[in-house]
Amino acid sequence: MAMFAKSEDFGEHLWVMQKQHGIYDVEGSIWVSDGAKWEWKQKRYHDPDGKEILDFIHAVEHLSEVSSEIYGGSTDMFVNRKVYLLIFEKCTTLP
Repeated sequence: MAMFAKSEDFGEHLWVMQKQHGIYDVEGSIWVSDGAKWEWKQKRYHDPDGKEILDFIHAVEHLSEVSSEIYGGSTDMFVNRKVYLLIFEKCTTLP
């Protein structure tokens, strides 16, 4: 779901949509997000037990930012190795 709104308005609309489609309070729900704090806050409010997944593009972006902070300079080899693990080794967490 996507819309231009304040996070609280988005959360209210989300709740209504979930109720209308019969997916509120379901077991085993999965939420995919870009990692914005407000999105996870709404998810935790409406579905505290749902699984949280960071989308791939933003995961790689965060890896690049973190590796630059830790190692400085060019970190392409570090990021490429972690991306390989995510794609081909199907890692759910990175070492």
